[in-house]
Amino acid sequence: MEAVSNLGPEDVKRRLDDIQPVLGNEDMLTAAKAILDTGYGWLYIWGGPGNAKSEVLKAIVNQSNEVSRVAVYTTLGTIIDYIRQGYVANDYLERLQKLLASPVLAVDEMDKIKNTEWVKEFRFKFLDARYSSALNKQTMTIFAGQSHPKMIFDTPIYDRFRDGRFYIVENKAHSARPQMRWNRAA
Repeated sequence: MEAVSNLGPEDVKRRLDDIQPVLGNEDMLTAAKAILDTGYGWLYIWGGPGNAKSEVLKAIVNQSNEVSRVAVYTTLGTIIDYIRQGYVANDYLERLQKLLASPVLAVDEMDKIKNTEWVKEFRFKFLDARYSSALNKQTMTIFAGQSHPKMIFDTPIYDRFRDGRFYIVENKAHSARPQMRWNRAA
């Protein structure tokens, strides 16, 4: 799963306690803690740019890895590229099985890919399989995007997201990026 992991040296340090509660992100942080406590299911976080959605996904992955639960942070675009490369390398099914079997998978940028027919078909099969394993309490999948899932997915997949056993949370916090500064002493 290293091929799809997008965590850098600073990213692996992130924990949920590092993310400060601010006006608008309370529901996101509560849902993140809840899915970590549950250990399976789906969480979809949506909202504007720069408000720590990705940081929450990374923190969940890191905290899952701390308790020996294999977890991967990636983007949907990276998954699509990884699977496409599997056709060339003639190991498509092996790659897909690795993704499907990952106990904890955090998929960022759900709304940043071109919606071709192939992408729609792959995404349906992939998400449907992850949905089934979540219902069987085998996997946890955390998603993030700027758009509400109703705006991204066809009805059958959106219906899975809104399953009352799972979470869809809007992060209403403003972008924190304008206030960020490098700590030059580090």
